[in-house]
Amino acid sequence: MNAVLEFALAALLVSMVGADQADPDLVLSQGFVRNGDPNADFLIPVDDDYYDYQRNFKVSRISFDHDKVRVPLEITIQFQTNGFHINATDTIDIRMPRFTSGDGSGASGPTFEIHQHSWATLFTITWHEHEHTSSQSTPFPLTNMTIRVREGRQVEPARSYEIIISRENGIRAQCSFFENDEAFMMGTNASKALERQLLRPVDQVFGIGPACRSLLDCNGHGTCDPCRQRCICDEGWGAPLGDGSIKPPRDVSIDCSRRTCQVGPVIRSKPVSDKEAHTKLAECSENGICDRGTGICRCSVGWGGTACDRLACPQNCNGHGRCVSMQDLARTYDALPLNQPDAVLWPQYGTAEQRSYGSWDYMTMYGCVCDSSWPVGLKRGETQEPEFFGGSCSLRRCNRRPTEAVCLLLLCVCGYCIRVRHILPFLKILGFS
Repeated sequence: MNAVLEFALAALLVSMVGADQADPDLVLSQGFVRNGDPNADFLIPVDDDYYDYQRNFKVSRISFDHDKVRVPLEITIQFQTNGFHINATDTIDIRMPRFTSGDGSGASGPTFEIHQHSWATLFTITWHEHEHTSSQSTPFPLTNMTIRVREGRQVEPARSYEIIISRENGIRAQCSFFENDEAFMMGTNASKALERQLLRPVDQVFGIGPACRSLLDCNGHGTCDPCRQRCICDEGWGAPLGDGSIKPPRDVSIDCSRRTCQVGPVIRSKPVSDKEAHTKLAECSENGICDRGTGICRCSVGWGGTACDRLACPQNCNGHGRCVSMQDLARTYDALPLNQPDAVLWPQYGTAEQRSYGSWDYMTMYGCVCDSSWPVGLKRGETQEPEFFGGSCSLRRCNRRPTEAVCLLLLCVCGYCIRVRHILPFLKILGFS
C-alpha cells in the first residue's frame, strides 16, 4: 500500500512540476530519477525527454580532413557540455575504435602524449593504443584518447570547443567505417557531470573509407562489413553458401546481386572414413542447376526436392501409390516387406549415428508404396500382395474372386490384369488381327 501511495505522490509531483524542471542533482535510475537528498524515499518517473536532459554533452562531433584508410589524417573534435564546468585535472575520454598510431600494417603503435594540437594551453591529450589481434572482428576496438584540463584552467558550459589534432601525429584509420558509427563514444569524469564516467555514442562522426561502395552496397540484399569491405549476404543471395564453409560457384557474385539455391549432400562424394561419407554439401546437391533469377533448383531427371537431394520415385508411382523415404518405408505398415503392426518396436532404418555412413540414404532414396483396393498386411482378412505393384506401381493384379473381376480394357491372364494394348503386338505376330 505504501508503494502505491508513493507512486501516486510521485506522479502528482511530476504533473505539477514536470520532468524538464527536475533538480540538476537528480540521479538517473532505471527510468526514474531520485532526488539527491539521501533521505528521499520515493522515485519520480520521467519520460524519454529526460534522457536528453541528462546527456553530458549538448554537442559532440568527430570529423576528419579526408576519408582515406591507413593514411595519417587530421582529427577535429568538437564538444559543448550540458550546463556544467569541467575543472582542472578532470578528463574527457573518447573511444576511437579502428584507429591506430601504427604504420597501418595491423601492428599496434605506441601510446604517447599528443603535442601537435590546438588549445594546447587548455588541454593535454594522451593517445592510448589498444592491442590488435587477428581474432578481433574490429581492429583496435578499445583505442581511446584522454583530454585532460590543465591546472588552473576550466571548460566553460556555455562555450563550444573545437580541438584539431594534426596529421603529423601519425594517427590513422586502420579500415573503413560508416558515418555515425555508435562505437565512437565520449564521456567525462567531471564532478558536476550529469552522467559521471559513462560513455555515450558521439552525436556525429564522419565516415572513413570506401566500405562496400565497389560492391554496390550489397544491392540491398546483404549487410556490409565496412572494415573488411565485404558483404554478408542475406540468405538466398550471393556468397558464401550454407554456413560459410561451402565454396560458392563461379557464377555467384560477392555483391549479393544474384540468387543462390539450397544446398544438400552430394551422394557421389568420396567417403571421408570407414564411418563417415557423403559429408560434402553443394548447391542443388550437384543434381541440378540453380536458377540465379529465382533461387530455385532445376533438378536433373530423376531427382527432386528443394535441393535436388531426393531420388524421385519412378514415374511418380504412376498415380497409384505414395512416394515415401527409406526412413518412412521401414515404418509403413503396408509397405513391402510387411511389418507386424503390433510389434513392440517398429523397425528403424539405421540409428542416428549410422546415418552418417551405413544408412546415409535414409532421407535421400525414395520408393513407392502402391495402392490397393483391398487391405494389405499380416492381419486376418488382409492379403500380402497389393493391387498395384512393381517399382513404379505400373502393374496391377486382378481381384482373385472372378465374380468381382473387372478387366475393362484389361485382359485377365493367370490372375493378373494386363493392358490389351501391351499384348496387341504379340497377337499380330501370332496372326491375329
